Amino acid sequence: EWLVFWVLALCFYPLACSSLAGVALAHAEVAVSYIRWLKVLSVFVALAEVYESFKHIVVTGRASLAWGVIMSVLVLAVMAKVSFKPAGALMVALAALFWLSGLLMLLLVPGACWGDDEESWERDCGLPPDFNHRAIFNVLSAVAVVCLYIGVMAKLQSDGKSHAPLPTEPPAPASPPASPSSSRRCC
Repeated sequence: EWLVFWVLALCFYPLACSSLAGVALAHAEVAVSYIRWLKVLSVFVALAEVYESFKHIVVTGRASLAWGVIMSVLVLAVMAKVSFKPAGALMVALAALFWLSGLLMLLLVPGACWGDDEESWERDCGLPPDFNHRAIFNVLSAVAVVCLYIGVMAKLQSDGKSHAPLPTEPPAPASPPASPSSSRRCC
């Protein structure tokens, strides 16, 4: 049963990474066709992950991890190119920085820290047994999502595409127009 949810996570992660890059490219006003091709590439990464999960479950996640690093670096490069000037660009760059920090932490954690064998953990890991690198990655990812949301909302407001707030009071009824006969004087 758990494999179903693992495969879903493997599919969504590359798409989420390309969505982050798509937001950055939208801030840079890049043609929509480039953003679409980026999403098509992420679908291929997701399919490669699914293939790997059925072939050998232990090595899954590597393609998504590499894709996430590439997309994060792309976002930072695009935001630097536009000098963080568009509304929300700084928050999108912060999202990429938090995302990249979490990914790099996963890359730099020694392999012995990933297993459940306490003896190899103490001997080869170098981190305390209570250190949960996966939890820190998830927290950094959650902070990245919040930063991305703020950046997207700032971009929408600056483009004038945000919805106007709902009125707090109903509008006053308009006075009826003057009839043409009342404005003429007779005799």
